[in-house]
Amino acid sequence: GGDAARLPPGFNSARPIDKPAKASREWFYKDPGGTVRGPFSDVQMKDWYSKGYFKLNLPVSTGVNKPFSPLGTWFLMGNSAFLDHVPELT
Repeated sequence: GGDAARLPPGFNSARPIDKPAKASREWFYKDPGGTVRGPFSDVQMKDWYSKGYFKLNLPVSTGVNKPFSPLGTWFLMGNSAFLDHVPELT
């Protein structure tokens, strides 16, 4: 039908509705020496986390000028950060 005319420019009708595109953030973290590292993608951060490189006290931020918070604090506040789901903290 005539619905296509009302779609915004650049809209891709082939994209599945049940998987919204997650806005990719830029992540920064402070290494043990206090040096800010980044930016890194959600995918990269998730990979490192899954390999056990990040502790829950790791200071992370989504911007150079944004405050850093321990990764565990994000999870405790119900924010999954760069993960798909908030992990169970034991």
